[in-house]
Amino acid sequence: WRPKPSNAQVYLYMHFAEIQTLEANDTREFDVILKGNFNHSGFSPTKLKVYTLFTEEPMKCDSEGCRLELVKTPKSTLPPLINALEAYTVIEFPQSETSLSDVDA
Repeated sequence: WRPKPSNAQVYLYMHFAEIQTLEANDTREFDVILKGNFNHSGFSPTKLKVYTLFTEEPMKCDSEGCRLELVKTPKSTLPPLINALEAYTVIEFPQSETSLSDVDA
């Protein structure tokens, strides 16, 4: 995806939970890769328990945008899944939003 403006800083939250009962011979495991800035290897979601991966610092995407990859590991028999994705753009305000007259000293 491409944030607006393209040079924006972005916080990313990715929510995962296994939604099906896996057979004894099934495995869901994948790597989460975000533009080289965020990497979580061998992730395997837990059944019906939400786990959230997030960027602790805002990240900048390049001129081509932000790229999130969920890559199946060799031992996985099932494809990757993601339940929800939230991206928040950092907004810099040129001046304080609170007027000094609004604050009791």
